[in-house]
Amino acid sequence: MSQEVDRRRAQFEFERQLRKRILDSPKEQRAAVTTEAYAELFNEFGDHAALSFSEADRKSVGRHGAGMFAPLLGKASRILEVGCGRGDVLRELASRGHTCVGIEASALMAEIAGQSSP
Repeated sequence: MSQEVDRRRAQFEFERQLRKRILDSPKEQRAAVTTEAYAELFNEFGDHAALSFSEADRKSVGRHGAGMFAPLLGKASRILEVGCGRGDVLRELASRGHTCVGIEASALMAEIAGQSSP
């Protein structure tokens, strides 16, 4: 088994543990726990697969995600995505005439999103 597969499995297990911690946290602390969990994830797995996507891959992800939401949206909708990651889906939706705002707890992912979608 390759090291990459082992690393991705470890990442998956780590993410599962973080999700449990988030869901088990008291509602009033959930935002802070979520922010901490994302920071831990990107500190532990700074080579997250999403960080290595090419621009073409990012556009493909955006088109796919936007395609799932498009039937639910009216023309020129106002969209807020919480946990927008790199902002790929929002960039695609904005290109289709929607007004989009994204919020991301991970400072690294927010920085990446801001570079391509200020």
